[in-house]
Parts: sequence; structure tokens; C-alpha cells
Amino acid sequence: MATSEQKYTRVNFDQVVTDLSQILQAKEGSLADLGESSYGRTLIELFAANADLMATWAESSFQNSFLETAFTREAVYVGARSIGYSIRRPVPAKAGFGISLKRTGIYPTVRVVVPKGTTFNSVGVTLTAMEDCEFAYDRTQPDFEAGLMKLVSGTAVIAEGRVSTQEFFADGRQNQQYIIGDAGFSDFFGINDPSYDETQSSALRKTSFTTVTTDSSLISNFDPAIAQGGLVWWRISRRGFQDPTLNTNINPLTTSPNSANVSSNYSVVINTGNDGRAFVQFSDGINAAIPYGNITVKFFTTLGEQGNRLNVAGSMMNLDTTNVMVTQSDGAQSDLGIADLNFGLTTDINGGLNTESINSVKQNAPQVFNSLDSLGNRSSYNTYLRRISDIRYSNVYGEDVLARVTPNYRVNVKYSNIVRFSILKDLYRLANGQFYPTDPFEYYVGGYKVNGLVYLWQYDFTTLPTTQQIDILASELDVIQNNLTNDGVVITIPDQTSIDGFTELTINEFMASYLYPQVPVPPIPSQVFNANLTPIDFVVAGSELYTIIKALNRKGYVTLGGGQTMYEPPVVHDMTASINVILFEGQTFSDVKQNIKNGIYAYLRQNTEFATTIYRSNLECIIQDFPEVAGVNLTFKAKSNQYVGFNIDNLPWLGDSTAQLINQTGISFDGFDIRLQFDAAVLNASGLYNLSPRSILFTVGNQTQIQTQISNYYKGVIAKYNSTTGQYVVKTDMNEQKLNQFTTFIWVTMLNEIYTPLYNLYLDARSQGDVETANYTYEVMNTIKNWYFNGVSLGFTDTLAIRNMTEIGSSSMFNYFVYALEYIKLVRNILGYVTATRLIDAQGNISNYTSNNEIVQFNISSEDIKIDIRSR
Repeated sequence: MATSEQKYTRVNFDQVVTDLSQILQAKEGSLADLGESSYGRTLIELFAANADLMATWAESSFQNSFLETAFTREAVYVGARSIGYSIRRPVPAKAGFGISLKRTGIYPTVRVVVPKGTTFNSVGVTLTAMEDCEFAYDRTQPDFEAGLMKLVSGTAVIAEGRVSTQEFFADGRQNQQYIIGDAGFSDFFGINDPSYDETQSSALRKTSFTTVTTDSSLISNFDPAIAQGGLVWWRISRRGFQDPTLNTNINPLTTSPNSANVSSNYSVVINTGNDGRAFVQFSDGINAAIPYGNITVKFFTTLGEQGNRLNVAGSMMNLDTTNVMVTQSDGAQSDLGIADLNFGLTTDINGGLNTESINSVKQNAPQVFNSLDSLGNRSSYNTYLRRISDIRYSNVYGEDVLARVTPNYRVNVKYSNIVRFSILKDLYRLANGQFYPTDPFEYYVGGYKVNGLVYLWQYDFTTLPTTQQIDILASELDVIQNNLTNDGVVITIPDQTSIDGFTELTINEFMASYLYPQVPVPPIPSQVFNANLTPIDFVVAGSELYTIIKALNRKGYVTLGGGQTMYEPPVVHDMTASINVILFEGQTFSDVKQNIKNGIYAYLRQNTEFATTIYRSNLECIIQDFPEVAGVNLTFKAKSNQYVGFNIDNLPWLGDSTAQLINQTGISFDGFDIRLQFDAAVLNASGLYNLSPRSILFTVGNQTQIQTQISNYYKGVIAKYNSTTGQYVVKTDMNEQKLNQFTTFIWVTMLNEIYTPLYNLYLDARSQGDVETANYTYEVMNTIKNWYFNGVSLGFTDTLAIRNMTEIGSSSMFNYFVYALEYIKLVRNILGYVTATRLIDAQGNISNYTSNNEIVQFNISSEDIKIDIRSR
């Protein structure tokens, strides 16, 4: 019957029996007989059992009274709610989708509108469109026979689950509560609603995934702006009834004609009850209004983790609803219908989570309370990231880290409106009682388009001049030309070849030869850094990463308007350890190597973070704690280099030796042509844009210069010449920061090969007086900065001036971009071993990080562990 010692009461059965026996023996008398079957012994044990039971109850009560020590779900939920913490409910898995035509039809265009809330079914789950989106098809575009439709507005994202409703009846009492019986009630409510808007106007509340409505006719006094269609649309909060949009000093009370105080604050709280079900809570009529009559709660229900589906990208979907609209691009009737469409998944269905665990609640609730449930510092961001997805490691940093001090000690803040974050899932997982190092597909968050090859936002990009500058100059030139023509000006210039020594010029000839070349051209930078994109443009719609960035952009605080949260791909350095273990003689230590690895992995799983020192002494202590171990010596080393023998100096840009590793055809070292086709938008007299088909041809020249520039950068910054071997070897100060700078240099140099010929065409057109062509060429440069990968071609985001731009005749530009990314990947792979080696400091610890997104993963093989026996 004995129980373990209690933490608070320190009362247990054995202790009570001992204490009572000593007391009764001291008192003597009939109860002093303490034999095994005596009357006194029986009474003592009965009393001790009751005391032990009461102590256990008291102990449980004590522990469950504090969030830190609570162990039941009910106690944890109560403690969390008491400090304003909202339990994360099940999160729907998400995916991207696309549309293709089964037949192309007879009309030249097709337009498909998929409204928000459209439902599909595929691979055993129901999927719902997250927002309105529109797809377009044009027979005049390249590869139109494939029938693939282009997303032209909205985001093609679907979530696992469907919209459901539940109804209640309110009797007008204060502080009413209603339980939602559906256990799948999702986390799509309040600030976590995908349709959440800061203004929380009644009209926008109607568009939310979760809504609470009541009959407005039963409320004697309410703000008519709150009611829509005879219904009151209640503001949904996750924490309390306070509505920050109301301009009141104390509480939102108004006086009705009947002199009854009625709150104009129509707020309701949705939270998670002790049994795990969601509940809707109304107020007392003072802090917020009281509902009357029918209550309708519309919400999104999901399977959570059970809705995840891997390896389903490309699967077809069946349409459940009939609200999808198929027309021509101008809205006219199409000869195609829904039956002529194929709906398919473009990504896996992932990111689904179950209700937050009690351990997560206990860890996160105090941190959210301390940060006032806002994202304002690194700790609050990390807490939020690890709650909204399957994230174990995260690092967030911004202007405080990225501010650079110049040689004259002036701080140069470049990134005050950018918040960067790196995230990973678990580097070590538990299976069959043993920890193992995970593979990249297990620890990376899916959805980054360029696979972390280029840090496109690592450095500032330079913007081109605005179109207003171009238009002002063009209009000034037009005024001069018109004035000369209207005034009948005759222009003559000296000409020794003529009879009278002069030649008469037309106004147009004079403008093209003399005036246009003298007009200042808006300065175009000699180097155009990166692409004019937002961080979300590098993310696959519907992916895990997409969901995370959208959530951070909605909730996070940045210091300047237009700020972004930017995902910076983690750099996972592969490391191992050389371990020499000495055992005591005569000890039998079964599975010693596996136990050592398991102990190390378990420790690293709890103590590994981004850019955090890993001490070899800590790992040695883990091994030394085994009683059979007499001694241990551990040293870190980078995992074996898989690119031994590869030298960047021998793998030049677009070189023959490099082509063996990067098989990308369609690019010539001697130069190649690129032809772009687009619709130029011309503003007519009615203020509308007319689309005029245009094309532009330019040549990317010989690649000798870019090859030389990359080689010189490598030889001058990254490597040095070894006279003994006759090879360039990487310098000893090589690190991740310098590798990032090198790969960015490669990317920028390649991009300038695209911009330079366009810039020259622009100058030529201006010098010839062809302002219209110059303007279009300039706009093409701007549009190229909005590139993205569109399957097997490059896509370009439409601008006001350029629409539907595509590469025609060849895929040279697409191949050039792909080659650049693959070449950078090759460079990173070759130099990755070197940067991992440089992490080890003079004391043998891993501490020499140079970037905030670096992290280390160990993969220790049995061959790395050597066992010796010590004689006693």
C-alpha cells in the first residue's frame, strides 16, 4: 500500500504507520500491541491508509492549482484560460490546386472563377477553397494545346475540412455559454481566421470562416451598422470582450429611448473548454451585449493531423459544389462547362495539427502572457512559430541583428521593416525506443521554390527609375517638337558636301540627331540586385511555409509600413564525432555503441538551436555517466566530404567540365537570343487600357566576361593559390557568410547579363527618338524583375504597362535561370564541407557561426565509436 513521498504534503502510508507506532508504544496501554494481526496494528494501518489517501488528494490539488505543475487536461486548460491564453484548436492541412482543360473549346479564351468555400473531394478527404480565385486560358499563348490554365487572381489554396453550423437559443440571461459539439471545430476563428481583418467591421465579419449571428429584431437598442440583413454579426475574440475599435473611455454603454443601458459592444469569446470542446461565451450586457433569440455559429471543421496526405501532388479532385463559373475572358458564354475541367492537387496536403497538447500549453501560455500575446520580440515570435506548426527549432531576427556599423562607426540600418526567420522540424526523432537523425525531407518545412539555393533578399536590390520620370521627359520632348513644327521653324546645318555648304533638316530629323541624345536619360543602375519580389513570391501557395508566412504577416508587428516576414532557408551542417570510449575490465555493456548514440541524440534534440554553441564536454559527460565507462575522449568533425576532388576553379561558368554535372541545354557560351511576347497596355482617351500585342528580341552576349568575373571573385576572395599543388585552395577564414556573398554575386552577375542588353536597347530607342519603344523596353525590364517559375517556363507578374509576358521561340531565358540556380547549388555543395569544418573553434567546440540561420545535425556511425578495455 505504500506510495511515493509527496512533494507538498510529504505524507505517505509508511511514514504515518511508523510515526503512530512510536507514539502508541510510548503511551503504552492496549493499543501498544503492534503485532501483525493485533487490534492496534489494524487501527494504525486504517488510519495511515486514510491519511495517505487524503495526502494524495491534497497533493493532486496542490499540483493542479499551478499551471507549471498541473498534469490533468482540465487543470491545464483552466490555468491557461485564467491568464488569457487561447488553446490552439485543430489546424487544417492545406494544399495548392490547379485547373487544366480536357478540351480547349472553340473560343480563344476561357475564364474559370472558383469562389471561396467551393468544396472538392480527393484522396479520402474534403477540401475547401480558402478564397476567391480566377484562372485564365488563352489559345494564343505558347503550349496552349496542353490546356493548362494560369492563375490570374486570388490564391489557389484549399484546406482540408468543410464549413459547418450549429444553432442555439438565447434567453437573454447574462454570461451565457454554449458548447460546440463538433470536436473538429478548427483554429480558424478570431485573429487566426484566414479572413480576419483588423477593422473587424460588420460587413467583413460576414466573410470570416467562423461567424456568430443573432436576430437583430429582438434587441431593443443596437447600432444599425452592426446589423446586416436582419442579423447581428458578432465580433469574435479569443481572449476577452474588450473591443479596441470602440471609442469609449470606460465601457461601451449607450442610452436607449427607454432609458435602459445597453452595450453597443457586440463581442463574443470562443475558447476551448475543459473537455476539449470549443465553447461560445457571451457577456453580461455591460462589458458586451447579451444575445436574444436564435444563435447561429458557422465554423470550419477539420480532421487535423488525420487530414495530412503525403505523395498526393498531381492527384485529381472531384468538385462537390456547382458554384464554379466558366465563361470567356470577357464574361461571355463559353462552349465549355465544369465537365470539361480537370481539378488537380499541385502540392501534398500537409500542415494539419491536432489540438495543442497540454505540455505545449504549459510551456507557451506563460510566454504568451508575458508578451501580451503580441509578436514584438524574438521570444514571442519563437513561441508563436512553434505553436502554429510542427516546428521544433526556430530563430527570428530583424533590425537589431542586421544593423551594420560602418568603419566610421555610423550605424547603417537597412532592414528595419524586415523580420527574418528560419525554422526546422525535428532533427532527431524517436522510433522503437531509439533516437535517429532525420533526413532533409523530414526536417525541412515544405514550400520554398528555390530550395534555399539563393539568398535573394540577403542584400539590397536597386529599383529602376519610375515611369513618371520617363513620362515627364517624353512629354517635354513632345512639347518642344510640336512648338517647332507649329512655328514653322526651318533648321539648317553646315554640310561641306552640299553645293551651298548647308543642309536643311526636318523637325523629326533634328530631334533624332541632336535633341534626343542631349536629353538626360533617367539613370539606370549598372547593377540590378535580385528581383523585385516579396518573400511570399518564393513560396508555393498552399504549402506549409505559405501558411506560416501568411500567419506571421497577419499577426506580426514590424517597424515600418509594408514590412514583411521573410523565410531564410536554414543551413544544416552535417557533422559527426570521433569517440574513443574506455570500459572497465569485466564489464558487459550490451549495445554500447547504440546506447551512446541514443544518449547523444536525446541530449542534442533538447539542446540544439540555431547558431548555438555545442560543447563537446557536455557530450563526454553523457557517455561518462554510464557506470561501465572508465573514460572517454570526443572530438567533432565535419561529415565526410562527398565532393572530394571537385574544385570550383576547374568547374567554370558554362564550362564543358561543369556541363557534366549540370545538364542544362539550350544555352550557348557564345551568346543566345531571348524573345519575349507581351501585351502593352495603352491608356486611351476614356481612361481605359487597350492591350496592344508586342514582342522584343535581345541577345545575351558571350559569357567570357561573367566566367571571368566569377573566377576572379573565387580566386580573390574565397581561395588562394597553392604553389605546391598548382591549385587554388579555399582560405582558412572561409565561412557561411562569405559563401552567401559569393553565391549572391553569381546570381547578380547572371541577372545583369539579362538587363544589360535590354538597357542598351532602351538607350538606342531614346537616342533615335522612339520614346514609345523606349518606354516599353523599360517596362519589360521592370516586369522581368517580377519573374517566377511556372512549371517548365518562366512566368512574369502583370504590371499596369505589361500584361501576359511570356518567352517564345525557345526557353533560353528559363534555361539560363535554371542553370544559375543549379550552378549555385553546385558551389554550395562543394564549399559546404569547408564551412562546416570552420564551425569548430580552437577548443574543439562548435561555435564559429557567421549567420543566424546555421544549425548543426550529428549523424554518428558505429565506425565513429572506438571501444577499449581498461584493466583494473
